[in-house]
Amino acid sequence: MSGTIVHDVNRDGSRDGGEPGLGTIPVIATLFGPDGVPGTTDDVSYSTVTADDGSWSFADISAGNYVIEIDPSGVPHGLSEVSFSTRTVYLPPGSEMRILDAGLVGTSELSNVVFDDLNQNGAQDGQETGVPDLSITARWFGPDSLDGTADDAVYSAVTDAQGAWGIQQIPAGTYAVTIDSATLPSGLSGTPSVTTAVAPNATAKVVLPVSSSASVLAFTGGGALNLVLVGLVLLLTGSGAIHVAGSWRRRAIG
Repeated sequence: MSGTIVHDVNRDGSRDGGEPGLGTIPVIATLFGPDGVPGTTDDVSYSTVTADDGSWSFADISAGNYVIEIDPSGVPHGLSEVSFSTRTVYLPPGSEMRILDAGLVGTSELSNVVFDDLNQNGAQDGQETGVPDLSITARWFGPDSLDGTADDAVYSAVTDAQGAWGIQQIPAGTYAVTIDSATLPSGLSGTPSVTTAVAPNATAKVVLPVSSSASVLAFTGGGALNLVLVGLVLLLTGSGAIHVAGSWRRRAIG
């Protein structure tokens, strides 16, 4: 008999395209024995670990009823919950059987509210409303904890009418969390991408700062200020303020 253990990215209990196999996961197959009753002294157990692609197999074993289990003590990298951990099957004499793929999921969560941070203080104040319909992706750095390698996995969510979002049942580890800029309403800007870590069995609140407020530059007194904005030079003197929506560089002169 054989099967595959995968990282069940969409948490649906089966393997879908792009979901990677997981290596070194221990699998145990226990034959009920002559009495046909599990858990008695005549049971016979076989064990193996998955290959790098998540595959496992037992060859030249006896026909009969088996309990197939994933040993939870060998589940790594914050994947502490399984969408299938135990299955009972009957192996007929002289046959081969492929057990359905098993998926591992996590017990961690990323969540928060994306809101229009008018005063840019990083906290949602009374008149600051949530931003709906934003597409958010969370890219897990994978078991190797390295960004951009083959074991990375991507999760997604969309903010609700109040700007709230959440991604549940994900592995512990490091994530790059990003707002798809194409879904930002006109007039909103910011730095909608952060890197964060979440522990096993924990929830990490991820702040994704966006704001419709322009940057404010205030100055007083004598002298002059040279502002370069999108190729234009503005020469200002005296007291006053200028509101700038884009990026700028300032240099004191005079």
